Amino acid sequence: MSQQQAVAKPRRDVEALLLLVALGIGIGASAMVSLDRNEALGSGFWFQAGTLTILAAGFHVVLRLRASYADPVILPIVVALNGLGIAMIQSLDAATGTDAGANQLKWTAVSVLIAAAVLWFLKDHRVLRRYTFISLAVSAVLLILPLVPGVSAGDINGASVWIRLGPLQFQPGEIVKITLGIFFAGYLSTHRDLILLAGRKVGP
Repeated sequence: MSQQQAVAKPRRDVEALLLLVALGIGIGASAMVSLDRNEALGSGFWFQAGTLTILAAGFHVVLRLRASYADPVILPIVVALNGLGIAMIQSLDAATGTDAGANQLKWTAVSVLIAAAVLWFLKDHRVLRRYTFISLAVSAVLLILPLVPGVSAGDINGASVWIRLGPLQFQPGEIVKITLGIFFAGYLSTHRDLILLAGRKVGP
């Protein structure tokens, strides 16, 4: 007797509902910060809320078109954590007199646009397997760069994790998060049969 195999279904509607919850968490946190600083929600709050909503909805549409079978939970989690992060930064802005929250929102927009472009133009993510160990080598080089004289930006806030390339100053560790992700995804996918054969045994 043949067994009927379950057919995977796209769960973008589930993602849409979770996105509403995630946006409510992030925007709600920013609203609490804004109300704590002011008596009313100003134009800056509404601009931020609108920007986050447009970015989340836009990326959701890209997922529907290009990766309809993608995990429906990842994007809502990212949206919620990012919204909470912006709210926490804004609460610190009140004490330091800075506007780092707006800067974080700007980089959020840049990141989402880059991610959407990659998802749109990279039709088959499996081609990244070709660069599994190249990604590992790139990760190692990037982690060493903050220690290289002439490239290192020195100690900033007690940590030597920044590099300076002309007018640009950034942490290469942020790029390493991506390159290591590519390495581990490729390695685990290629060697999954060997890993499964090893079982769950720990130690000799």
